[in-house]
Amino acid sequence: DVSNLSLVWIDDWRRYVADFAAFADTVGREYACGEPLNLYCHSMGGGIGAAVMEHYPSLFDKAVLSAPMIAPVVGMPTWIARIATGALCGLGFGKARVFGHTDFSPELDLDEHKGASEARVRWFHKQRVDDVACQTNAATFEWAHQAMALSRAILKPDMCGAIETPTLLFQAGRDVWVLNGPQDDFVERVREGGGSIEKIRYGKSLHEIFSMPNTVVGPYVNKILDFLSAPADSL
Repeated sequence: DVSNLSLVWIDDWRRYVADFAAFADTVGREYACGEPLNLYCHSMGGGIGAAVMEHYPSLFDKAVLSAPMIAPVVGMPTWIARIATGALCGLGFGKARVFGHTDFSPELDLDEHKGASEARVRWFHKQRVDDVACQTNAATFEWAHQAMALSRAILKPDMCGAIETPTLLFQAGRDVWVLNGPQDDFVERVREGGGSIEKIRYGKSLHEIFSMPNTVVGPYVNKILDFLSAPADSL
């Protein structure tokens, strides 16, 4: 829908939810071959995944949300950002990039990943360089507006209470892309609604927990595998 492949744009956040639910229930279920259908998602995918679990409570057997975008970092109170982005979209700037965001660059700046595993960062960056479909890098005003609408919908207590999928949520203490506080609110509201959810926080981790050194990634991966292999009635 946009000619610049660096831009991230969506007309309505509910399209993400409908598309992903349909994909999971067809292609995903086919690949599962009768085995449990589990969800692993990160960042914006974590926000979408949370919304899918709220709207389709029986779709997944278990879910792992890694630094999920329950709410994005916008640099100002969310209600102000929602009004501002809505106004800009109304003026026809919906597909314009958010201030300060840039196109994808093949040049890697390791200063942006201090504390992460350099080998993992370099490997991931190479995948992006080699595949133009992985080069989204700049949010548009409409995407930002829809992301905040998604956040508002996810955090409604009745929607959190609809989640039936046993869930494991990982939080990154040094996250600069998504907010920790709304993740905490989400966990509390899911529990209040009777859902099963566990939060694990890595206080010194960057947003991409899977890009950290082995001292973080080892326990992270082992916890995920233990969670997915445990009997559902033990969670």
